[in-house]
Parts: sequence; C-alpha cells; structure tokens
Amino acid sequence: MNPNWNHIVREHLAVLRLPPEREIEIVEELAQHLESAYEDALANGLPEAEAEARAVQGYDWRLLECELSRAEQPLAVRVLQPPLELIERTGGLRMESLLQDLRFGVRMLFKNPGFMLIAVLTLALGIGVNTSIFSLLDAALLRSLPVRQPEQLVKLQTLRQGGNINANFSYPAFRDYQEQNQVCSGLFAYYTTPLSLSGSSGVAERIYGTLASGDYFPVLGVQAALGRTFGSADDQTPGAHPVTVISYGLWQRRFAGSRDAIGKTITLNNYEFTVIGVAPPNFTGLVRGFSSDLWLPLMMHQLAIPDDPPDTFANRGLIWLEVMGRLKPGVTPTQATASLETLGYQIDQANRRPGQEKLMIAPGEKGATWLVSEFATPLKLLMAVVGVVLLIACANVANLLLVRAGVRRKEIAVRLALGANRRRLVRQLLTESVMLALLGGAAGLLVAVWSNDFWRLLKPADDYFPLTMESRLDGRVLGFTLLVSLLTGLVFGLAPALQASKLDFIPTLKDEAYASRGERRFSLRNLLVIAQVALSLVLLVGAGLFVRSLGKLQALDVGFRPERMLVASLDPSLHGYDRAKGRELYRTLLERVRSLPGVRAATLAATVSPNPGGSRIEDAVEIEGRAGRIESVAADYNRVGPDYFTTMNMPLLRGRDFTAQDREGGPPIAVLNETMARRLFPNEDPIGRRFRFGNADPFIEVVGVVRDGKYRSLREEATLCLYQPFLMNYRHAMNLLARTESEPQSLLPAVRSIVAALDPRLPVFNVRTLDEQVRAATAQERAAATLTSLFGALALLLAAIGIYGVMAYAITQRTREIGLRMALGAQRADVLRLVVGQGMLLVLIGVAIGMASSFALTRLLDSLLFGVSATDPLTFVGIALLLVVVAMIACWIPARRATKVDPLTALRHE
Repeated sequence: MNPNWNHIVREHLAVLRLPPEREIEIVEELAQHLESAYEDALANGLPEAEAEARAVQGYDWRLLECELSRAEQPLAVRVLQPPLELIERTGGLRMESLLQDLRFGVRMLFKNPGFMLIAVLTLALGIGVNTSIFSLLDAALLRSLPVRQPEQLVKLQTLRQGGNINANFSYPAFRDYQEQNQVCSGLFAYYTTPLSLSGSSGVAERIYGTLASGDYFPVLGVQAALGRTFGSADDQTPGAHPVTVISYGLWQRRFAGSRDAIGKTITLNNYEFTVIGVAPPNFTGLVRGFSSDLWLPLMMHQLAIPDDPPDTFANRGLIWLEVMGRLKPGVTPTQATASLETLGYQIDQANRRPGQEKLMIAPGEKGATWLVSEFATPLKLLMAVVGVVLLIACANVANLLLVRAGVRRKEIAVRLALGANRRRLVRQLLTESVMLALLGGAAGLLVAVWSNDFWRLLKPADDYFPLTMESRLDGRVLGFTLLVSLLTGLVFGLAPALQASKLDFIPTLKDEAYASRGERRFSLRNLLVIAQVALSLVLLVGAGLFVRSLGKLQALDVGFRPERMLVASLDPSLHGYDRAKGRELYRTLLERVRSLPGVRAATLAATVSPNPGGSRIEDAVEIEGRAGRIESVAADYNRVGPDYFTTMNMPLLRGRDFTAQDREGGPPIAVLNETMARRLFPNEDPIGRRFRFGNADPFIEVVGVVRDGKYRSLREEATLCLYQPFLMNYRHAMNLLARTESEPQSLLPAVRSIVAALDPRLPVFNVRTLDEQVRAATAQERAAATLTSLFGALALLLAAIGIYGVMAYAITQRTREIGLRMALGAQRADVLRLVVGQGMLLVLIGVAIGMASSFALTRLLDSLLFGVSATDPLTFVGIALLLVVVAMIACWIPARRATKVDPLTALRHE
C-alpha cells in the first residue's frame, strides 16, 4: 500500500502556513513527484519502507521552505521596504542564501562520490599541468630579481653597426660611465667565471663565482643573511682584499649552515679568501637560470682568472664586463637613454675612438636572461599545449554535469514548480561547479608538485655552464592556480547550468519523455564531444610531428661513433699551470689513461661536438701559390690531441691523423673536413697544400681530410671545420676522451685517481658520456616530443572518457527505444551498429574539424621541426586513424551493453 504522500508533504511544509489554494497546488505536485520516486525505488528492488525513506530524503525540504517563503512574500514586502531594513535584510538573505548554496552543494557532491571523484581527478590533471608549466615560465621569464625595487634597474648595452647588440664593456669604459653619468644613482659591473675550490680532503671541486665591483650589493639593495657584503672599500687595489661573500647553498654545503663560517678562509685557485658574509637564500645572482656559488671583489680578477692578460683593467679594447645600474627617482628610461648616449659619444671622442656603437639601455628587473632565452619558445608552446588540455578537461566535466543535470531533472522541475527563478537555480548549480573546480585545483597542486621536475627535460646534459632554473609553488603560482580554478568552474559550469535551468517542468513532473531538445543530434553534449575530439587531434598531430622530427635528428650521422666514450673536463690554468707544465700534465694523463685495463684509445679535444659554444674562425683565406684571396671564410675550429680521429672513429678520407710528434716548434699543420677542403681546393688534392687566415699568421699545411660531421648542432648544414694539434696550439681547458670496452662510467674512478695522483688540487668536472653529449644536442626536441606526447595522450584519454560518458548516458535515455526495437525484431548487431554509428558520427565530425585546424596551426611549428613537413600526410593520417580506433572502442563498450537490454524489462515501464 502506497504511503499517504499528501500528508507527508503537508507535515514538511506546515511551518509556512500557505494559502489553502496554493497549498493544495503545491502538495499535489510534490506528492506526484514523491510517488514517482517511490515507484522507481521499488522497481530497483528496495523494500517498501526503504523506498519510502529514499523518496522523502531525496529532497532538501529546508531549501524548499526557503524558496517558497520568498516566493510567497507580497511584492510590497519584498520591494517597498525602509532603506535600512532593506539593506540589513537583503544582506542577511544573501549571506543565508550563499551558505545554503554551499551546504546544499556539499551534500549534492558527496551524495554522488563517484561523480565527484571523476570530475575532481579530471580537473586536477588539467589544472595541475597548467600550474607546473606556469611555475617554469614564471621562474624563467616572468619573475623579477629578489632585490630592492627591481623595476628601477637598467642594463647598459651598445647597438653595433648591423643591428647586433653587445652587452659587454671594458673596465675603463665602465669607470667612465660610473663617474660621469647623471641619471643613475649607482652603476656596477660583474663577470661570471669558473673557480677551483679546494676541499678539506685536498680534492678540489669546480664552482662558479661572480667578480663584482664594490657597488654591486649596495646598488641592488641586497643585505647579507649572515655577516656583511663587500663594498667600494674592498674593491680599490688589485689583490689587496681577498674576501668573498658565499651563496646560501654553498654555506649549507660547505659549512653545514654554521654561523662560525664568518671569518674562516676557503681556498680558491690556490689562494686564501676570507668569508665575510652569506647571501640571502633567494639571491643567486643576476643571470636568470644560473646560480653563483660566491662573489668576489672585481679587483680579485687576477687571482680568479690567472690566464687573463695583466692589462685587463687598462685595456679599452678588452670588453668583458656586464654593466647594470639603478635609475635616479623621477628619471625615465627615455631620458636615461638620451643622457647616456650623449655621454658615450663624449667618452669615445675623448679617447679617440670613433663612435661606431650607440649606447642603449634595457630593463634590468629580471636580470640577464640570455641563458634561458633559448627555452622561451618551448615554454610558451608548452603553456599553450597545457591550456588546450585544460579546455578538454573542462569539456569533459561539462559533459558530466550535463549528464548529472539530466539525472536531477525532477529535482530541478520541483524547484521551478515551487517558484524558484532561473537565476537562483543557475547560481546554485554554478556554486557546485566552482566547488568542484576548487577541489580540482587543490588536487592539481599535488599534481604540480609531482610533475615539478618536467623542466629537467629542458636541461642540457652538458653542465659546463649549468642551468639551474628553479621553479617553486610560491604565492604567485598559488594565485595563478586559484584564478584558473575559479575561471574553470565558471567555464565548465555555466553552459550546463543554463541548459538545466531551461527545463520544461510540467512534462518532467508527469514523468513524460525527457525534453526532446536533449535528443537532438547536435545537443550541447554532442558539441562538447566534437570539440574534445578536435582539440585532442590538434595536440596529437603536434606531438606526432615532434616525435617524427626527433627521430629524423637522432638518425643523422654525426660523423663519429659516440658509443662507449667517456668525456671529462680539466682546467689546470686555475692552479697556475703555464704552457709547458700544462702540456706535460696532459701528456702524462694520456699515457696513464691509455694504459688502464678496458681502455681501447684515448685523446684530448678543446671542443666535444656537437657543441654550440665551440670556437670559430672568420677571415679571408690566402692560398699559397694562388693569386687573390677567398673572402669571408667562416670555419669551426678545434684543437685535438694525438690519435683524435682514430679514437673518435672519424673516417680519414685522405692523409693522416695527428701524432705525438706534432708539437710546438714544428711547421703548422691542419686536418680539414671534406666541405672545407672542397671550398679551399676545388678539384685539387689538398694534401700538402698550404693556406692561412689573414696576412699575419704563418701558412698552415694540410696533412689530412676527414669526413664531415656535426659540430655545433644536429640541424646545421654542411659546415667548414679545421682541426689543429693541441700540442702545437696549447689550450689550458681540455676534454679527455676515452673509448672503453665496457660501460664508460666504470672508468671514472680510475681517471679521478690518476688526476689526483698528478695533482690533487685539480677538479675533474663535466663528466658525461659522448652519447649524453649527442643527446644534449636534441634536448629541446626531446622535451617537445616527450611533453607534447604526454599531454596528447592525456587529451586522448580525456576525450575517450568523454565519448564513453556521453554514449553511456545516451543509451540510458534510449533504453525503452532499444527495448522496443529488439521486441519488434531488431538483432543485436543492428543495435550495435545503430549506437556505434551515432557516436562515430560525432567523432568523424570532430576529426574533420581537428584536421582542418591542425593543418592551419601546425604551420606555426615549421621552424621547430627538422626533416618533416608541418603538414606531413603520414602524421596526419596516422594520428586520425589512432583517434578513430580509440573512439570506436569508447563507443563499442556502452553499445555492447545496450545489446544486452531485456526488452520485457525495458517495456514494463510503458
């Protein structure tokens, strides 16, 4: 026997004291709806008592009371109230209403924990990857220096003829600008250099220090975390004040954070320096993406860089210092540029130097960004990619909300029947959406913390000049996450809220077929699926292009065999080695390394290819016995040890390799690559021929021709390259290369022992394999391929979930129709074809839109690709087929469930 629903409704609404005619109308509508919910519960197998309880508990009676009480107020009471009372009452009602929205939203979310979990995880992935990439972008390009009023800092530069910008100045020029300028309250100069820091065990390590003028810390406004910084008094006489300010990281690493570090000495390049201060933990220098380990007064130059000429501070032609300053209050950058440009012209005239360079200033609040500027484009591209992933996640959650709104249509119909206006319903639904987004944002922070090491994919393996781009979840990043979460909640919640509030409540309360507009082929749910498929295809096509481009680069012939090669760097000049002592050190080192078990060959090289920082010669070339010169020849230049080409497995096309007899005092010789040999000696045998760069140098004899390779990057075209013997052309910093019979890293302890036996003060640094060196040349391409593939796969997963969800819901709505078809004789194959066809129509439309969009957008990637067209048909067709197959599986799973519908069960509701 059915419960007395009229009596139950009157009990819950008794406190309202509604007019009799209004009460009858409302009670009948609610009773009808409770009856329908009760019958549904019985149909699901629940006992009568439990079915009654579920039907009654399915409503928020308190919220209905609130809505009815507001709807029943006379217009004069609601509008024509005294001003003060109106303000107080309206504010109270708004706060009460907001709290009601929040409480009801929490109950509705936890009422369906499965829905909440899926939506939160989907949003967490989208928001989390956006937070992670934004933290990298902020660290690399957006964040200002942690100094006093960074917006006042400017960087001095010169504009050369031809449009090249030079950021370096000579020391005399810096002093002239420092003493004579009228627009800056202070100027300082700095230079970053490697140093050798001796340890307590006697083994040195390679660190990086910044030589800075005395105004460095005062102008920046940086105070020491412990002790003091150095000033102008410490920077007057060369070598007079060997003091240092160490970084917070070095203080922790070297002194374990002890306050007794102040006053102690450390050994740099065999010289004792007194520690006078510790820099604050957030200050690591002025080069973005690079951390200085310590700072020295500029006058310690000769101790820090013993190989530099003694006239470094007097030579106006030696430009090596970067100069920054702080503008005086009220001085604009335009005024400062005009004033400094005039001063520069006067300085050039006073020193009889023609004014061929134009002085200019650049904003200095972000420091020097040249080290990370090459990563700006990949980071911006990644930010765009994760933005698309977030859009796909939003579309997915919007579809979930639409499905949920369909499940809640009777609840919404009752609210509308009881007088709730559409704006009130939209606000309630948006409140739930924003709460979901905030939960997704909170979970996204965990994803961001987990994925905060993505930037390491951008870091080159070569740490000769280490990249230390630090990304952290600070207030800026948390603010970004909060903003994205709120916007996301509004974006994915608004459309479902508006559509749900358009419900025709009379047919719904009568349990008639659900709003025919929801059955339309291109409903909002279907349009969202099409958008997901199109966006996923765009990401996957971009990922496919990057993967194919990376494959082309990795398949290139670099000109040598990088397998089983250990590379380690040394620089004896920091410990006072002259040419004679340096040659003897390297000669002995090679002999001992070659005698190690498992070493097949060993040699030396100034540059290990591919390396964008290698040496280069650019000048006119004169050929002996030939009239005239070859103008403007640019060639890469490398100094290598004996048996270099044999060790590297670089095929010699003609001539011979270098030997130990090719040393100082003999006639200059060289080995050319085949491109340079063809350029200098077309249709001639180059062996034995002689040439020289310019007019002053002696002629160089060609003793060999080696096959072309890759010298600076894997993307380069045929490049000219010149090799000369290291023993004949000494260079203090060299790389040891050893080819092994087993794993190269296993040789490292023996190499370190040999170096320590020769000189325990010498640090062995930048240890890597030659395979890692070659992979470092594709760091950006690997990062782009890896991350876009990861995000593309994530987008594909979200799209597949979205397709599955829409199809599953569509089947639920069409259960009666499917049952009727099967009762009339339709076979399971017919139903499967019908349902899959409906889903695949949406997918094919999305694929068509995605293909057209990809064809237009991938042209922007043309400069980032290698060996692959931005409209590569193989990539486009392959990705489209992949997406179609995944989508077909997502459609087939719910379609297979539809074929198992029992016609009798489905028709029992008719």
